[in-house]
Amino acid sequence: MEKQKHRPQIETLACPYKDCHLYAKRGRGNLSVRKVYGKDRIRYLRCRSCAREFSERRNTALFNSKIEESKAISVAEHLAEGVSTKGTSRLVGVSPEAIRRLRRSLGDHSRDLHGERVRDVGATSVEMDERYGYVASKKTPIGKLPRSIPKAAF
Repeated sequence: MEKQKHRPQIETLACPYKDCHLYAKRGRGNLSVRKVYGKDRIRYLRCRSCAREFSERRNTALFNSKIEESKAISVAEHLAEGVSTKGTSRLVGVSPEAIRRLRRSLGDHSRDLHGERVRDVGATSVEMDERYGYVASKKTPIGKLPRSIPKAAF
């Protein structure tokens, strides 16, 4: 089943150029659709303030991606579920190299978005998942390591 293509409202988009005085200011009415291109009908926008043009995908994880939007979303969902690159390639019908490029782009975009949005987070407690950690093998817990391996190293 084909996923619905979602286009953000033009009022939720902003000029991506830092030297524009309306940079990152949404809903100012300065953007207009200049043309639509590609199978996914991607909008090419123009900022009336700085007179520059850009893709609506600019500054997103799918910017400059040649993969169909529905396939890119499917690849991201598979990777999020822990499916391997090879398995994702086979299931979605995208080359492994394209999946690696998309994974890199998704990761970079996620890191940047997290750095931009998450502020002043402090941990008040830490929950330990395991009582023992294993180093050499699962049969040898850290507490029972030979003296040649110092516990402080772990």
